[in-house]
Amino acid sequence: MPHNPLRHEDSLLYLLDIFTYSCMNCLRSLKYLEKLHKSYKKFGLQLVIIHPFEWEFEKNARNVSEALKELGIKAPVILDPKRKLIQKLGIHFWPSQLLVKGGKVVYRHVGEGRYRNLEIKIKKILGVDGRFVFRREPTYSKIPAVYCGKRKNKRLFCKDGCPKEFGSLFLSSGWKQDGEGIINIKPGASEKLLAMGKNCFIICSAVGKAKARLKIRAFGDLSFSNQLFCRFLEVKTPGIYSIYQKDRRVKSLSITAEKGTIRIYSAAFE
Repeated sequence: MPHNPLRHEDSLLYLLDIFTYSCMNCLRSLKYLEKLHKSYKKFGLQLVIIHPFEWEFEKNARNVSEALKELGIKAPVILDPKRKLIQKLGIHFWPSQLLVKGGKVVYRHVGEGRYRNLEIKIKKILGVDGRFVFRREPTYSKIPAVYCGKRKNKRLFCKDGCPKEFGSLFLSSGWKQDGEGIINIKPGASEKLLAMGKNCFIICSAVGKAKARLKIRAFGDLSFSNQLFCRFLEVKTPGIYSIYQKDRRVKSLSITAEKGTIRIYSAAFE
């Protein structure tokens, strides 16, 4: 566990990344921050991750540790399961990036993007001349996530079987909704949603000790009639699971809880 940069007076410039491991936006953002750290660490830049929580399972230190290991993240991590540190920093959303020098915040940005501005600030504080890592602002996906729980999805769901707009869901009678997501109450429960982009991931977990299995059907139209492929997904530990990658043909998805009990929190597209 690294020390708290806000309480430490030294010559280092700390790049704080407010990050949770099941946040697709955070994972994208971290890739750019790691590039900056790699280039400027020899001049005194130190990347530190502050990990609060988005979902209840992210409060569990073991879940976080295993996920970071699987993701290959090597930066030091400060766990913030009660969000006390980010509240002190005045941060309520993530990803967010802050620069801390001598215990004081000298730069902050909430959300993805503005990586070139961040680099300009880093170079200025460290007194580094020369080439930039980002000659221009990097591009990234801006497709919003589709949330399933009451806390973030108060529009609820369509009732006629076919979602008409991105972000809406259709649930069979075998699901129940709680604050964080949807849980199947019997095998065979299915949900339908529209898809965007070329990559899709879902945040989910098995409920209980047994593994759960999802049946994923992808369609090339909005009427759920032109099936492109069908695959099965084994789910145990809570986190991000890939549904498909590099496939722009997919326009809609049907997800069925075929075995066990599962909670689906959200779907992310890019």
